[in-house]
Amino acid sequence: MASNSYLHEIDSDLHILEQKLTEYINVCMDNTVDVAQNIADYCNKNAKLSKDTTDIMRGWITMESDIKHHVKALKHIKSLGSKSSIGLNLSEEFQKKLSELEKNDQSNYKTHAKFKELEEAMNDDGTLEEQLSALKTSLVPSQNDDDIAMMQVEVNIKCPYTGQTMVNPVRNTICKHVYDREGIMDYIKQRKAKAKCPAVGCGNSIPIQPENLEEHTNMKKYISLLKKLNR
Repeated sequence: MASNSYLHEIDSDLHILEQKLTEYINVCMDNTVDVAQNIADYCNKNAKLSKDTTDIMRGWITMESDIKHHVKALKHIKSLGSKSSIGLNLSEEFQKKLSELEKNDQSNYKTHAKFKELEEAMNDDGTLEEQLSALKTSLVPSQNDDDIAMMQVEVNIKCPYTGQTMVNPVRNTICKHVYDREGIMDYIKQRKAKAKCPAVGCGNSIPIQPENLEEHTNMKKYISLLKKLNR
């Protein structure tokens, strides 16, 4: 029977492995969305390039799902290790659990957030200026009906913690403030329970938790288009 400390170490290693692989795939997905945006902007939505890019995104989504299934199957084997595993073929048990997870997987790549983001990038119409203007409307909601006043307000693309232009913006679902993912995750790691929202004037007293951070796709797209406009 494995010791509790050994099992805890395995559980921690699995969590770190899943986190690192997921982060890598997220970066690859973001790069694929950027390619789709370039195809829409500069390649007249070339059909072959669009299909190839879509297939690549489907591959990343499948890989993400495979990782989750493998981690769950490994955790299942770990749970068997905490009991008497005499007479069990752990390799067979792993394959059996993995097949079960894959069979019961009801997810559809078309409903994946990154696939939707890719479709939006490919279906963009209008100039960069027009796309930026449309995004700005959603990022800086008007306080009144004066659209001219609203358009004079600049979109804040800097992270309130790092002070740098955001690369992967995430929004706090509690207070709605936006941060750069890498910077705010480092902040959470350092401050833990004291990691309050770093936005000036924020009245939210609830510590930031990773599960309360959601990708802000419109902000990410706005920043990406702004960079292209200023090249």
